[in-house]
Amino acid sequence: MNCSDFQKMIPDIIDGNIDEQDLAPLLEHIEGCKECYDELEIYYVLRCGLDDDSGKPMNFVEQLENNISAMKRRSQRYTAARSIDVFTQLAAYAAIAGTFIYVLFKYFLC
Repeated sequence: MNCSDFQKMIPDIIDGNIDEQDLAPLLEHIEGCKECYDELEIYYVLRCGLDDDSGKPMNFVEQLENNISAMKRRSQRYTAARSIDVFTQLAAYAAIAGTFIYVLFKYFLC
């Protein structure tokens, strides 16, 4: 992911509207690009600060870090679920191929 793509996604990141398949490249970019992280932090503090009318002091940077941690957990769960899905599909294809080979040998080649 390049900086331009990341910057277009900042409103969705703040709102929590990121698809699971987009999380891994986004998180990788956040960790590797200080400029984009700083820009995300500025937008997050501004948006949350303007939306907060409680009057209580808030640590928006800590909230952003918590949201990023939550996105990392979502990404890890998505990756694990995709791995399980791929394994399940491979197991199903192997079972189908095994059944086909069994029927082929049982009824046609013997």
